[in-house]
Amino acid sequence: TMRAVVGFDGMFSDSFGPLAGWDWETSLNFGRTTGKNALSGNLYADRMLYAMQGCTDPEAGADCVPYNPFPYVDANTYYYDQAENADELARLKSYLLFNGEDSGYNQQLVGLAEMGGELFELPGGVAQMAVGAQYRQEAGGYTPDAEVVAGNTTGNAQDPVDGSFNVMEAYSEISLPLLADEVGVEALELDGAVRFGKYNSFGATTTFKGGTRYMPVDGVTFRATYSTGYRAP
Repeated sequence: TMRAVVGFDGMFSDSFGPLAGWDWETSLNFGRTTGKNALSGNLYADRMLYAMQGCTDPEAGADCVPYNPFPYVDANTYYYDQAENADELARLKSYLLFNGEDSGYNQQLVGLAEMGGELFELPGGVAQMAVGAQYRQEAGGYTPDAEVVAGNTTGNAQDPVDGSFNVMEAYSEISLPLLADEVGVEALELDGAVRFGKYNSFGATTTFKGGTRYMPVDGVTFRATYSTGYRAP
């Protein structure tokens, strides 16, 4: 696994006009995880056939060991359990048993830029706003052992897979403290947010959220929220 992160943050100076005093942040995050998996427990399909044919096929190889699928000498004697046949059994296992390796990876790249700060004064306090944008790319792949891809084992054949997608998103959030410290209104706030996303594989979407928080007296709070969501298939 490897990961690299770089980021910067700061505050806009007075020369930025209405953005003066706003905090800003930008970052780039890259991560990649790779893995390998040892495969065992299956047999080579072609070698099994060669061994059952008595190793007569020219493709069988010099290390081929004939295999008798009916190895009982008699009702109580199993051929490969006999001590004098232990070396033959070891060579047969070495020839027939499949040992392979598959590999895979997951990768993510995320770029982020956002800023936020105060807008103007309201009876309940200072209105605040945040905006941002993000680019995210996800990728992954799986590469089975070549013998598995060829279907040359007694297990299921599998094909390599590799794919990726990316999404670009932009969002904005606002908080409006309408009233505070009034008779019957300790606090009244409105919140809103909107997010736009564009997936290269599924198209564009826009979601939003609106909410309110009302505190009639200290210790009693009512909240209400309405929001929409989207999850790419």
